[in-house]
Parts: sequence; C-alpha cells; structure tokens
Amino acid sequence: MADHSIRINNFAPPWVYLIESSSWKLKEAVSEFKKQGGRVVDFQGVGFSSEHALFESMATSLSFPGYFGKNWDALADCLGDLHPHVTGNFGILLRVSEAHEMLKIGLLDPFIEVACQAGWKANLALDADGIPTDQRRVCQHVVLELSECYWSDLTRSLEAKDLAVSKSADWIGVQLSPNYW
Repeated sequence: MADHSIRINNFAPPWVYLIESSSWKLKEAVSEFKKQGGRVVDFQGVGFSSEHALFESMATSLSFPGYFGKNWDALADCLGDLHPHVTGNFGILLRVSEAHEMLKIGLLDPFIEVACQAGWKANLALDADGIPTDQRRVCQHVVLELSECYWSDLTRSLEAKDLAVSKSADWIGVQLSPNYW
C-alpha cells in the first residue's frame, strides 16, 4: 500500500507540497513537525501581489542578508542557505496560505521551482553541482495551501518543467527531476 502521508519532518523529497488548506493530514504533519522542534513560518499568498512583494516578505520574515538581490536566483540562494537562528534546532517549514492567489498572477510556478532548488540544497547540503558542502543539512519544506484546486491543470503545468511530480488524492508533491539535476 502506498504511503500518502505528508513527510515534512525529514530530509527526503518532495520538498514542496501543494495541498487543500482544510486537509487534516496537513494539520497532523505540521503538529508533528513542531513537536520535533521545527519552525513554521506562515505567509499569505494574497500578500504576494507582485514579485517585489514576495521578495520583500521573504527577506523580512527569514532575515535575509542585506545584499539579497531581490530576484528569483537570489531567492533560491537565500532560501537554500538559511542560518540556524532562522531554522531553529530541527528545520523550517514555509507555509503559504491562499497560494491560489499566486497562481492567478503567475508567481506560483517560479516560486515552486525556486523552493525545490532551495529544498534540494538545504535538505541534502549540496551545491549547484551536487557536491557536498560544509553546511549542515536543514530539514526544509514548503507547503502551498490552495483553497481553489485545479489539480489537473496544475499537475500538467509542473510536469512540463524540470520537476518531478508525485500525486496522491490529497496533495501534489514536487521536487527537482533527477533527469535534469
């Protein structure tokens, strides 16, 4: 029997989950993550009204360095290299409610790609070439809560990229495709 649980309390992919916000499985997984010492940082997708707003919100909430470049590549770098004072003793979960708002303005796809790159780097402690770094591994996941789910359209959109998509009845998991990375 396949495991359909949300695995945010370990270093294994998928590192990004798209899930309906009312899911009891999500509530259970977040509770377990917090019990293990994980830090949950909440964002609202409606607050990400533009790229600039998304970058500003992430930089402020996650204590990015002053030299953060406020672009997608810089976001991937900063998310993949969060300091222990931000991630806590166990790891960090970035939870975005109302993520369907990001879909409406074209921010969801690039954010998912960036979150997958950052999750790969943080969870595995590898650099862009797949070489181990001297950084400690950080349990890092992103949960995008959707109150309006268009699963089939969203899945097709994600599969067209260099991402590997797994599905259950309750969620879509996304990670970097081993064919490309």
